[in-house]
Amino acid sequence: MNTIPHMGGRTIGPWLELFAMEADKCTAIIELGTWLGAGTEFLARGAQGRNIDVHTFDIFKTKGNEVQKAGSQGVTIKHGQDTLPMVKESLKAYDNIVFHKGKITDATWIGPQISVQVDDACKMPKEFAFAINHFSPFWIAGKTVLVLMDFYFYQKRSDIPELICQKNYIDAHKDNFEFIKDWPAQACAAFRYLGGDVRYKEIV
Repeated sequence: MNTIPHMGGRTIGPWLELFAMEADKCTAIIELGTWLGAGTEFLARGAQGRNIDVHTFDIFKTKGNEVQKAGSQGVTIKHGQDTLPMVKESLKAYDNIVFHKGKITDATWIGPQISVQVDDACKMPKEFAFAINHFSPFWIAGKTVLVLMDFYFYQKRSDIPELICQKNYIDAHKDNFEFIKDWPAQACAAFRYLGGDVRYKEIV
């Protein structure tokens, strides 16, 4: 049973696992924002034995209210702590996880094609534009699943109007995505990429 502290990854975990199980063999799963690895575990478990690696990107450094969030779930971490060692330890049972430490906007990707992309980090327009424009050329029409973990977060934080960027993006590309499912209580939504040009044109 997954007991890793989470910010939503464990709640929708069975769906993440299903998306990974349904992914084409020899593709990749992208996770933007690992935190402590709760969602990562579901993705890795679903992808096991099918030549699919989960590439998870994070700075792996505790910040903001993460200390309190982890503590409320029974795990003690310190502000500014390098969390990569503990995440690797928690996920050591899986040999299909590739950890990428650093700013997501410094990430590079040259393949393979991407079957699932889970975004739990790129809430603001600049970072979200990078996530879309950098990885979407590797999406598979009719197959790639895009999970936006903060799709409805703008409803909770009306004081930060930029948070609506994910919804605005999907609204602007209605012909390129089909809705799969959402989890409003967790602010999450999932969509399937249907094809076409989906670059984030609002940001140059």
